[in-house]
Amino acid sequence: MFDSRRHAQSIASFGTFCQIRPYTVKATDPQLHSHVILLAAERLDGKLAAIESKQLYRSARENGAWYRAELAENLKNLGLQIDRRTGNGERYFGVHGVPEDLASRWSKRSVDVDRAARLFRQRYGREPRAGELESLTIKTRGSKSAAPTIDINKAWRAIGAEHGLTKKYVEGLFNDRAIDNQPAVDLREELLAEVSRERSMINAHELKAKAYEVSAGVCRPAEADGLIEELEHSGELLRLEDGRWTMRQLRELEQTTVDIAEAGSA
Repeated sequence: MFDSRRHAQSIASFGTFCQIRPYTVKATDPQLHSHVILLAAERLDGKLAAIESKQLYRSARENGAWYRAELAENLKNLGLQIDRRTGNGERYFGVHGVPEDLASRWSKRSVDVDRAARLFRQRYGREPRAGELESLTIKTRGSKSAAPTIDINKAWRAIGAEHGLTKKYVEGLFNDRAIDNQPAVDLREELLAEVSRERSMINAHELKAKAYEVSAGVCRPAEADGLIEELEHSGELLRLEDGRWTMRQLRELEQTTVDIAEAGSA
């Protein structure tokens, strides 16, 4: 949070916000998401102050992963089975039983973004970075234009029925809420593998995002936060002085490499 009067950051104890929950994207695909307008933040001293927007942008992946993990747990509690770690980079989840061809039919934006990312890799020979990927995503949205008024819910039901997703079929996807059909997973091992998947060190936002992504369909984000604390307490995750995180195993390998190099030079 940014206090414009003192030009210094301080911690907020509470935020004032407005949530709007639309159900579509510009390609008229159904997509549950929320637009949250942050109006102000309350400092620990009780005074309202402006919010530092940079921190919100830096935590965009983390916040999105938290949202999806909560959504997955809510759907699971309704009796739906969750397919974990799907989509780009295994960051997302799906509802088990939804026809794959329908999921592809209703993911036109994802197809456009993947195509743009693939062209970027072909041109520059590397993966797009966060800011570059955001720019690609914005370019695929298209511009707003007038469109004929249609009954979107009726259209969605018709498309779903074409792919076998009828009301009767959907009702069959719900199980007894007391029965957990999710396969057993080892979140500790999955998270540790994710920490070092791309590079040896990650920042705090990335760590939390990865924890929420692997936990979607298994537990709520609060339990994922507890897992991070547990791994830090056990020493398997190490918080560095600059705020980044790494694994104890990697640090031990680095030290071994240094010792071998020094021994060789001596």
